Amino acid sequence: MAKQAFIQQEDLEAYQIMEEKFRNIKYRIKCKMAVDLMISKINMIGTQLLEKRNRVVIENITYRFKSVESTYKKLKKKGCPIDFRTALDRCNDLIGIRVTCHFLDDVYEIAKKLKSHGDLEIIKEKDYIKKPKANGYMSLHLILKVPVYSSEKCEKKKVEVQIRTVAMDFFSVLDYQLLYKKDRKEGVAEIEEELRHYSDVIAKLDKNMLRIRKKIESL
Repeated sequence: MAKQAFIQQEDLEAYQIMEEKFRNIKYRIKCKMAVDLMISKINMIGTQLLEKRNRVVIENITYRFKSVESTYKKLKKKGCPIDFRTALDRCNDLIGIRVTCHFLDDVYEIAKKLKSHGDLEIIKEKDYIKKPKANGYMSLHLILKVPVYSSEKCEKKKVEVQIRTVAMDFFSVLDYQLLYKKDRKEGVAEIEEELRHYSDVIAKLDKNMLRIRKKIESL
């Protein structure tokens, strides 16, 4: 029960029902099928860009399924009912894929190619590179509907794809770690300010690395 200490008493039964549905094997298999399809597409894009640019473009691909704890907190923050169907409707990041690449133009090229796939439905695009979050976070987010086929029907699963440079990923990792230290007041504000400063440094670094790469390619 210690794990569920953050759950409000009136939500406990609804939380447990939602948790059971998240653990349902059919649901998890369909989520994994959506991930496998997307990773296959991203790897294919990586191969195409390798042939086109004669260099490795994609550094890494990772994925995660949002935990029921995080989903509960998000629903509470949005003021939504605590149930599985609402989570599917209102949370766009239950399935998340992160793509890291080396250069800024790679980010947009990968996104462009993904958006050209006719079987993917683009729900939303958020460009936190051109307009970073207040805390300095930078990344390009695509919310997509991905077809998952079974013997019964074709079901669309929402997947959030985050595309960013390796340097942006450094920031994201630290920002995520800091998120879970917010209850410790001492030192947090100072670290947040320092991270915002280095977000600007990262933005300049990425632009300069792209500029230098283009100079090298022109030789």
